[in-house]
Order: sequence, then structure tokens, then C-alpha cells
Amino acid sequence: MAVWKRLAALVSAMALLTGCGGFPPGDDVEEMLRAPQATQQQSAVQKALTATMGDTLQLKYPRGGDEMAPLLLDDFDGDGETEALVFYTLKNKSQNVDFALLEQQDGEWVVTQQVSGLSSEVASVERVSFLETGVQFAVGYANSNLADKYLAVYSYDGQTVSTMYTQAYDSYVIADFTGSGVPELVLVPTVAESGALGVQLIGVSSGQLETWHTAQMDERFTACTGLMLSIYGKVRGLVVDGTFSSGAHASQVWRVMGKGLVECASDTTDDIPRQSVRYMASLNSTDLGNNGLVLVPQVLGSAATEQLVSQLYYVQWNNYLAMEPALQYGVYDSEYSYFVRLPDTWKDTVDVSISNATDDAWNVISKETQQLLVSVRVVESPSALTDAYVQGARVGDQYVMLYFGDDCSAQDARTIQRGVCVIE
Repeated sequence: MAVWKRLAALVSAMALLTGCGGFPPGDDVEEMLRAPQATQQQSAVQKALTATMGDTLQLKYPRGGDEMAPLLLDDFDGDGETEALVFYTLKNKSQNVDFALLEQQDGEWVVTQQVSGLSSEVASVERVSFLETGVQFAVGYANSNLADKYLAVYSYDGQTVSTMYTQAYDSYVIADFTGSGVPELVLVPTVAESGALGVQLIGVSSGQLETWHTAQMDERFTACTGLMLSIYGKVRGLVVDGTFSSGAHASQVWRVMGKGLVECASDTTDDIPRQSVRYMASLNSTDLGNNGLVLVPQVLGSAATEQLVSQLYYVQWNNYLAMEPALQYGVYDSEYSYFVRLPDTWKDTVDVSISNATDDAWNVISKETQQLLVSVRVVESPSALTDAYVQGARVGDQYVMLYFGDDCSAQDARTIQRGVCVIE
């Protein structure tokens, strides 16, 4: 099977072709071809598609996902020749997105496949390898505000495009949840009426995608905001972030056992959604160590004086795939969305206060001695501070800087500096 490769040059060229957000409504293909950044091959593909359709077309940019270009060039079927995949709408027909596959025959681009999409926008495009032969890709369709979404999984065997799966969805993720080397689809279907959301584990059986197991999300969830594979040694799990009707954010965790999902509990409670409740939309379950292990945040309380009561929080990060979940502890800054890890031995022995020097700085002080342990501040340039400060992380165009007091040991300072991270 051909290795799917995203062509960086193509993406850059197509992005330059339109500035930022795709072709303006009403622009025809001739206007699109005037852009000097379009390659000769891209222009030839567009001309061939326009000639075949007999209508003005508008290329449709995916709004997310792995592939961000409306026109992909690659050897999709492994025959050594480049094919083209194009997402578009036609001016005088349905506003639903269609896509076409084009191949080169005698030096000319020819449309060999045309497929009608399920809605007016492309929410995401992802290349996947569910089968040992051919190639597959998942396309998320949506309406203009991305509220109503539909997933379609297609397979291309070099001759025809077939539909393997379709489903209205709230969220989905494709990853190797079972450790078999073949990815699975985890999907939260759209709920038409009030009721608990379901999480479906979908895998390949006899060359087709079928639902292996459906688990019910906690009844308090009204929407799913994130689906993540978490790997802890030989254990694989599913971490789900979502929102309650109250507006709170929370998480739920399952272990993947064979072709099923088994809900996890912690050592202190079987109610992980309640334990993980937080009211900051930016505080999400995160792979803090970039090692495949997704940790769930637990807010322990406000971490500051009255001036910063709604900005700084003590947070514990839990690995619910382990017998003892607690893994990291520290302070989360909800204004800038970064986390500063503190040594575990500091828990319940320190206070957080604002700095007298600037409102952008806060201090961690020993309760017992009232001595400064570390000062944290966000600045536009590290050069604005003395050499006594060290950089912890970069948050957009700003920097999280650290100053360690005399009572902070070298080992604790290393733990803190290495544990500063931005929460996406």
C-alpha cells in the first residue's frame, strides 16, 4: 500500500493561492487560476475538473483535520503515478461539497471518480489505513457553523471509491486503541433527543467497519469536546473531555479491553467526572510529557490572594489508568493557559501570592518560613529581566520566566523549570 504523504509544498502553495480562508464566494475557477502561486499541475487539474463538470466550481478548504488543502496530489493507489483528490462545490447545483479523483491518461488529467458529499462544508480530512489493501480517508462534513456534522469513511482500491461508513457525529478520533497495529475509530454520535451521549469503539471486521462496543457517557455530559488515546505501559485507554449542562467541563476515562471499553475509577472515588470538574475551558486533559500518556486535570482550589482569585489554581494531574492516579501537582494560570509543576513535597506547605513588583508576577512562598521559593512572571521578552531569571516556556509571543529563591533547592528548581508547559 502506498505511503500517504502530505505535500508541504502543495499546502503552502494553495494557502498562498487564497491568502487565508479559501476562495471568496462567487469567484470562478478562471479567477483562481490567475494566482501566480498555483503550480502547473494544480492548474491542469482544476481545468480538467471544470471542463468535466461544465460549471463554475469553488474549491472547499477543510476547516480542520490533518489535511488543510482542497486539492491533494499523491500516488494514492501505489501504481507509481500521481493522482489528484479535489473537494469542491458547483455554482448551479447543490451546495453540498463533492470530491473527485483524477488520474493522468496520455498526459492529460481525467476525472475517474465523482462522489457526492453530505453537507456544505468540509470539517476535516484525515488519511487512514484501516485495510491492508487500497487506501482510506475519513471526511467530516458539516453545515456552515459546524453544528451538524457527518462522518464518511471512504476506501479507494485504485479503481473505484466505496463508502465504508457514515454517521452523524459530535466528535471522533482515529488511533490504534487496541495495540493491534491497525487503527480504530472512536466516535460520539449525535444525540437527536435528550439523553446520555454514547461512545462507540468501531473497528475493522471482514473488511468492513463495524461497532464493537458502545459505552454510555455520564448522564451529566451534554457535549463531547475531546477524545484522546492514552498509553500507560501495556494499558491503552480512552480519555473523553466534555461539558455539563451547567457549563462545567469534566472528563471520563475507559480502559480498552479487547474490543470493549471498561470505565475507570480512581482510588478515592468512582466518580471521575465529578472529581475532574473545572470551569476553565482552556484546562483540558493533556499529554504533559509528550509520551502518549494523557493526564486529567483536577482543580484542588484557588491558589492566590483576592487579586488573582479567578486566575491561579492548584491543579493535580491524574493518570486514571494507574492504581494511584496522582502524578503531578502545581499551579495553573487560567489567563495565559500555562501550568507550573511544583515538587510533590510542597503540597499543602506553600502559599501563592501576587508580586509587589508587577501584576503579571506571582510568588510561591513557604508557609513555615514565609521565604520566597519561586517567582513566576510572563513577559514579552526575556531580555527585560535580569540574568537571575530562567525561561520556563513560551506562551504565544510571550515568555514564562522563573526566579528561584535561596530556599529552593537545585533539584526542586529543575523539577519546576522542566514542568512548565502550555495547555492547548
